[in-house]
Amino acid sequence: MNYLVSKGTQGINDVVKVVFTDTDKIDWLSHRKLRESFVYDSGCLECHKTLLDKAQKNGFKSQQMHQHYKVLQQTENPVACVSCHVTIGHNGELRNELNKTHPEYKYKKENAE
Repeated sequence: MNYLVSKGTQGINDVVKVVFTDTDKIDWLSHRKLRESFVYDSGCLECHKTLLDKAQKNGFKSQQMHQHYKVLQQTENPVACVSCHVTIGHNGELRNELNKTHPEYKYKKENAE
């Protein structure tokens, strides 16, 4: 149920932004750097709740890193899922889609001689 409320709230927020904000002027790529402040682990763990406690995952390194995540949650400097999984969300295509209209990098044009 919390998932549906969260999705509904985000959807309403998106509509308000599109209708009342010039979204072309928002620097979406720089906002991605702040992802840890608005992407909550609860959204990930809602579906992946058993991931952190599995004996075997995709591999040893995955298991090791997820155990490290659990340890860091008990410290003054916890990490978020998106600290490591930076391209997660929107099927991993958000960065690519943003780059279509607002390229991250500018390339020098070579002299046409």
